[in-house]
Amino acid sequence: MRRWLSRIRSMGGWVALAAFVSFAIPHFMIERFDPPAFKWAWGAPRPPQWQFDWRALSLLLLFVAAVISFPKWKAWVPLLAAIALLAWASYGV
Repeated sequence: MRRWLSRIRSMGGWVALAAFVSFAIPHFMIERFDPPAFKWAWGAPRPPQWQFDWRALSLLLLFVAAVISFPKWKAWVPLLAAIALLAWASYGV
């Protein structure tokens, strides 16, 4: 049982790295789509909903993988980077 748990925790770090890449792709697609002057204004063009859903699911998977592999830095660094990207994107909105 301990060996199985250790293997799951070590895979969690790699899953977190993959989930971060999967999070970053739609995040930058959303940021590139919006003109800065009209960010989330009423009637302004918006990215498709599937990009928001993809980003949210990737962030959820990233969080779960980081919690599963708690002491591993390989999982917490991408999670903190994703939170920083979200905070930077929402700054000034």
